[in-house]
Amino acid sequence: MNMKRIIKCLLAASCLTGLSASAQIPRTAPDLVIKSPTGMVSMLSKYKGKAVALEFVLTTCPHCQQSCKILTKMHHEFGSQGFTPVAVAINEMAHMYIEDFRKNFGITFPVGWQLHDTAMQFLQHPVMKPMMMPQIVFIDKEGIIRAQFEGSGTFFEDELKQEANMRTQIKKLLQPQAAVKKAAATTASKK
Repeated sequence: MNMKRIIKCLLAASCLTGLSASAQIPRTAPDLVIKSPTGMVSMLSKYKGKAVALEFVLTTCPHCQQSCKILTKMHHEFGSQGFTPVAVAINEMAHMYIEDFRKNFGITFPVGWQLHDTAMQFLQHPVMKPMMMPQIVFIDKEGIIRAQFEGSGTFFEDELKQEANMRTQIKKLLQPQAAVKKAAATTASKK
């Protein structure tokens, strides 16, 4: 097999999976500094006690824009039950684009920015692998990352499927912790 064919096969295989292969799931969410365009900072840990969808986006990415619109819808649907989406823009000069991004796409939840490398570390994303956008992490009320998906996977395949996938993940996060632990124990015993 020639080198070009091997590279194509490896790239195709890496694009087929939406779940980040290198990231450990579940894992404790590291605290993350989220910077606002005004220079204020907040910490991801301030959302402990809430179910969180943390999405890393590029403000100029149509897939990220669409995903944030869906998260806004989910925020309206599940916000009163303890769900909070948070977006973190990682493109260069993101702080200059966030306000227009929020206004243009009707985003009703917090949007901040951070450096690309910081996002890669948070996501446990391999340095040598291109980061397909958006990247979304679902964090339970205890601060544990329960699921993580990247833009090249089936999670983001189309708008309807993406909305259904997000709704499923959010409902899992909002379940009482006893039910979540029981489901995890049942899954582990089947393996």
